[in-house]
Amino acid sequence: MNTLTDGELLKRSRRGDGDAFAELVARYWPLVHSLALSFSSSTDMAGDLAQEALCRAYAHMDDLKDPGKFRAWLSGITRNVCRDWLRKSARENARRDLPAEGAPGGDDPAHDAELSERREHVRKAVDELPEKFRIVVYLRHLEGLPYKEIAQMLDMSLSGVANRLAEAHEMLRVKLRPLL
Repeated sequence: MNTLTDGELLKRSRRGDGDAFAELVARYWPLVHSLALSFSSSTDMAGDLAQEALCRAYAHMDDLKDPGKFRAWLSGITRNVCRDWLRKSARENARRDLPAEGAPGGDDPAHDAELSERREHVRKAVDELPEKFRIVVYLRHLEGLPYKEIAQMLDMSLSGVANRLAEAHEMLRVKLRPLL
């Protein structure tokens, strides 16, 4: 196991050592991917966003003044990449969701509208959770990952994952109470 610190690996990367940056990628892929997953319900999209964040970090590694703060810096880049993607997606979806003239509806438009509204409320409530709770909700309920795998990805204990998920469920229960 490599015992080099993030700062040492970053310094080597800046000198052109590709293996050093590969070690940083291996070390932080679970974190970057889970952050991206908290913004996107698609595993494939989360992978694309995580790769984009890592590429951006590589391209801008000389901008980091304190190499010892690599983890926080990389997390910030990942969140920015994801926010950029969300803004772009929202604009594209707004254009795409405009109703076409004379477009046929479902068999029960009232039911479809109610179901769509409920889904949107749930999605919004999850998106409004603090990041540490949103990540575990996405990993558990959208990706279907077991607690053990979530614990490994987020470097937490199993009881920590269970507690955080229970807190997230309680927050969602309060937020969604009017829908029940």
